[in-house]
Amino acid sequence: MTKNLITAIAIATVLGAAPVAAQQSGTMGQSGQATQTQSGQTQSYTDWPVFSSGGVQIGAVKSVEGDKLQVEMDQALGIGAKTVEVGKDQYNAGDDRINLTIDQAAAMQLPEAQTN
Repeated sequence: MTKNLITAIAIATVLGAAPVAAQQSGTMGQSGQATQTQSGQTQSYTDWPVFSSGGVQIGAVKSVEGDKLQVEMDQALGIGAKTVEVGKDQYNAGDDRINLTIDQAAAMQLPEAQTN
């Protein structure tokens, strides 16, 4: 009886740990062009909203060039848009958005992205 109980507990422990191990196998990067999801698919940051360090949405990712993001930001007074280049040390990727490590004023001073 005790042997059966120990065997049942061991099996339950192994089966209960399997989903946890599966969740931890996906890599979720904090910065960079793309991350690998649990299913192995590559996820791009293109079209993700971009927020300043103050939590204000200031634009969206237009494209990714290596480890740099090209972010399209609205100009003051709603006059057109400006595409700036954000270096890897200036952002962190959240679950569904990009969080800048700089405030909105500093983001507006970033260099314009070079278009090819």
